[in-house]
Amino acid sequence: MKKTSRKGSALVGVIWMLAVLSNLIARYAVDAHLQTRSNLDLRERVTEDHLADAGLAIVEGILTDYQNVSDPGESESACTDNLKEDRWYKAKLTLKKMGEVSTEALPVDALNPDGGTVSVTIRPIESKFNINNLYAGGDPNFGEIWMRILAVSGIPKDYWDGIVSGWCDWRDKDGMETGNEGAESDFYAAAYEEFKRDSEYNEEAKTKHKNRNYRPKARDGEIVDLEELKAIKGFNEYDEKPINADAILNGGVLNPSEEDEKNQIVITNGISGFFSIYGSGKINVNAVKDPLVLAVIPGIYPAEGDPEDPRPGDIEAAMAIAKRIIALRDAPPKDGKNPLFSSRDGGDRDTGAYKDFNDLQERLQRDRVDIQNEASQYLTFQPDKFFEVTIVGRSFGIVHKIVAVAAVADGKVRYLRWQEDPRVDYVTEQVAYALRSAYFPTSGDTSYADGFMLLDQNENNNPDESDVISWTMLGPAIVGRNSRFAHSPHRVTLFVRSERDADEKKPAGLIAQVIGEDKFRPDDFDEDDENNWDWFLLGPQVQGFNCRVLDKNEPFSHGMANWQDTWDTSNSIPRRVQLTFWMKPVEEGKDPYPIVRVVEIPLWDISQNPFKTDAKGKETDGGKKGGKGGGGGGRPPPGGGGMRR
Repeated sequence: MKKTSRKGSALVGVIWMLAVLSNLIARYAVDAHLQTRSNLDLRERVTEDHLADAGLAIVEGILTDYQNVSDPGESESACTDNLKEDRWYKAKLTLKKMGEVSTEALPVDALNPDGGTVSVTIRPIESKFNINNLYAGGDPNFGEIWMRILAVSGIPKDYWDGIVSGWCDWRDKDGMETGNEGAESDFYAAAYEEFKRDSEYNEEAKTKHKNRNYRPKARDGEIVDLEELKAIKGFNEYDEKPINADAILNGGVLNPSEEDEKNQIVITNGISGFFSIYGSGKINVNAVKDPLVLAVIPGIYPAEGDPEDPRPGDIEAAMAIAKRIIALRDAPPKDGKNPLFSSRDGGDRDTGAYKDFNDLQERLQRDRVDIQNEASQYLTFQPDKFFEVTIVGRSFGIVHKIVAVAAVADGKVRYLRWQEDPRVDYVTEQVAYALRSAYFPTSGDTSYADGFMLLDQNENNNPDESDVISWTMLGPAIVGRNSRFAHSPHRVTLFVRSERDADEKKPAGLIAQVIGEDKFRPDDFDEDDENNWDWFLLGPQVQGFNCRVLDKNEPFSHGMANWQDTWDTSNSIPRRVQLTFWMKPVEEGKDPYPIVRVVEIPLWDISQNPFKTDAKGKETDGGKKGGKGGGGGGRPPPGGGGMRR
């Protein structure tokens, strides 16, 4: 009996030990998995930052002094010699002479070819019309250009007056309706109220109502994104019937409500390809790719045609000239040399980039093609100061893309627009992308609504407390690509709502509250009303938040970053922010753990050192003017900053 008892006790002991070991192994496996995932996340984040930094170094290496690069003439050996002194010499020369440049996929680390590659494309903005200049207060020929654009885009003539009149009223500041189809703020206020009333208790109306695209008032100024055109009357209705604004911009069925397909109007070429919101308004002949853009320019379009009533024959003639201009430019040199080094003196005068307007005219005349002198005021032959920059980095299966607008001024590159493809699966990355997408205007006076705000409520970086930050941004980060905010400036306020302040309607976690730009708020708008804010729960696992900013006047001290807990300059943006997200412990009883993220905001420079341009791309006197807070610019919104969280 005693032996059996001892054996039974031993068996129980073994089973107990196995259970303990199994639990320890399971916990170790969980910890190992979490650590592996954390390491992978960190590696991907560091890799993306590394790729972005490498791409920016290339962009700035090319753009900083490309205009001063010397021309080697026909000597490729001279180019080789210059490359020894300047790695980006050939890229600079290509940009200056050929209009745009793309690099090959370059290794980020020359000593580690498998460590990733980055490629860069730089093209002048001046290959499209600056739409902000195409109205009665800008280009005197705006009507002709608009009508030709609508004609070559295949938009029926019946719609032209509504589109152009609606645009002019949206852009100008006179408060007077243009023609019979224009619309000023009174129209938009009434239409918006109708939409708001009809959709209050009808979810379907929010996406299908005929007035869903309208804002409470007209812009009465320069637009900041082409998607804003979808908010204009002439893009949304004709003869009081709804039409498809997206089809006008990007192509598609103009009248989708028409049930009979035979009566549906299909637009093959949307108008968005003709326009930008930056640049001088001139077209860079050596950079333009689409002949349609050249075809609508006064002086290239046949002089005998009616300026505001393009005929099919006129359009075809203009297209033939435009295609010939591009064909002569892009034809390979007759001497077989690289276009960068091929001389066009003598027998090779008819290929390669155009030197100036006289060169363009002479080469076309030899080809029995004439263009009028009037075209010269719309053409340029070298890049100016505005560029679209695309950076694509690849490493270990990660593809990271950045699209930005850069301006070259005062010997340095300054960023005016920045957008990355956000990875939606990481909370910290969404916030980082949103901060890097910060918006700051380059025309008109700035106000507190355009800057960064930091309310320091977590002085000691406590895991259970939260700072509040607020900034204006442009892009889909946080809100999503289909959001009504994605294509216009909007104010984001970020904070953590604690468990003690949470309820069923207001969950705990990292919260982003979003409100549209001040310009489009109704006159009776109450920003203290929480119903006027959209909110997003970004991370229920976040329980604390701390933010520090790089000091504006002394960013570095003794070789170290000079981090501050306050930001007093509300109408500008800090260069860098340090974010600490306190995450809930993975297992009960353990401590919360921090994730620290340092984010550099590309538009910090133009906010602290104003870069102001008018609709013609000319620099004007920069300046800052304090104003009322626009959705948190000068004070926290409802739900943030220790108010009703």
